[in-house]
Formats: sequence, structure tokens, C-alpha cells
Amino acid sequence: MAATEEMCSTLCASLMSLGKVVMGDKGEEIIVTYATICSGSDIINLSLQNLSTAIQERIGVKVVFQHVWACEWMEPKRKWIMENYSVPVVFGDICELMSDDGSLDYRSGKFKKPKPADIIIAGTSCKDASRMSSKQEASRDCVSKGSGSTGSTFVGLRDTVEVLKPSFVFLENVAGLLDKIKVKKGQRKPRYASNFTAIVENFRLMGYSFCHKIFNASDCMVAQRRERLYMCARLAKYDDDAPA
Repeated sequence: MAATEEMCSTLCASLMSLGKVVMGDKGEEIIVTYATICSGSDIINLSLQNLSTAIQERIGVKVVFQHVWACEWMEPKRKWIMENYSVPVVFGDICELMSDDGSLDYRSGKFKKPKPADIIIAGTSCKDASRMSSKQEASRDCVSKGSGSTGSTFVGLRDTVEVLKPSFVFLENVAGLLDKIKVKKGQRKPRYASNFTAIVENFRLMGYSFCHKIFNASDCMVAQRRERLYMCARLAKYDDDAPA
């Protein structure tokens, strides 16, 4: 869907409250910082560039999305990010981001601590929550337990968010997170009804509100039916209903 002038104006106003307004060579610019975690090829960079162009063309305001760091576990994808984008710091292990001694930056070969960002965009592991996985039935409370790759990477994300307190966190994962945990006779009832419920509660306790929506790849003109769960956590100060 093409960006309308009204959409761009509304988004621009939101970005002004989110980021920092500075004087550039051609007037005021809005700087919005973001970090990416487990986002594969970091294609979000191109999407944000297109969004920036659309806003400038429609209403003449320059928005600069500044990628401050990335974190990608898989070496081929990490190399792709380093070779194709100018992000200055590239970490590897989400579970080590908040280590006391910092996490390895593959650009410099030094251990560094991630800097705060206005937005964190993450796609943590879906391996244990996927409906295609033979482990899903046994892993439907992996988020609350911090177990498996899905649970442990979420814990890494949660710890990062708790320390850095970004204004917004955008998450992408499989729709299987929504599936309720089945309890057999004689088993203890789990703390949360689903992995998704555990995620929402973790963010609530950190001061975030939460919304979500399922999208299908076919909705975006891709020749396959592939459901993905998109989630947004935002600090309470950005909620319309938040108390003053």
C-alpha cells in the first residue's frame, strides 16, 4: 500500500516524539536509532530506507533511521550483514548481549556493550514453538522456563530490553506461540496458558503494553501460505490511554 500524505504526517509526528530532532545541511532532521536482533539478512534496513524516502517525498521532512548495532548468531547471515550494511557493531549471541564484560563485536574483534536504541527489531528463535516442529508439544511453556532455543533467546532479548529500555520493540515469530499448553491428567497447570501469554506478561512487568497481529505471506503477494506473528511492545508513555 502506498504511503499517503496523511499517513506520513501522522508517522512523522510520532517519530519526532520518539527520536531526536537535529539541524542538518538542509534543515531539521529527525534521527531515530534502532538495533536488530536475530533478523537474518536485516532486510528491515531497506524497508526503513524506503519509509524515509516516502516521508521526505510526501511532506518534505528528512527522517534518518540510524542502525546502531546488529546481533546475528548464524555466521553466513552475520557476514552478509557486515558486507552489505554499514552498521558499526555486529554482535553474535543474543544470550551474551548483557554480559558484564560485554559481547564480542565481530567488526572490531573486541568485547563491547550494546548502546541504547529508540527501537529494537527482533526475530528470536522459533525452533521450539513452530507447528512444524516435533518438539512443539513439549515446548509450549519454553518461554516461561527459558528452555530450548526459543526460550533462551527470548530471555536474552528480555534482559536486553530490561537494561536498554527502548521505546518500542518489534518482534516477529511463528503463530505457534499462540497455541495453548495442553495439560494431561495429573500434570501441574503451567503458569501461563501459552508461550505468547508468557511473552506479553514479561513485557508488561517491564512497563510495556503489547499488541499483535498474524500476517500470511500470501497477503504480501508471495506464492505461499505462511503465517507469521508480528508483535509490538511499547513503553506506557506512548499509549493513548496511559495516565499522564
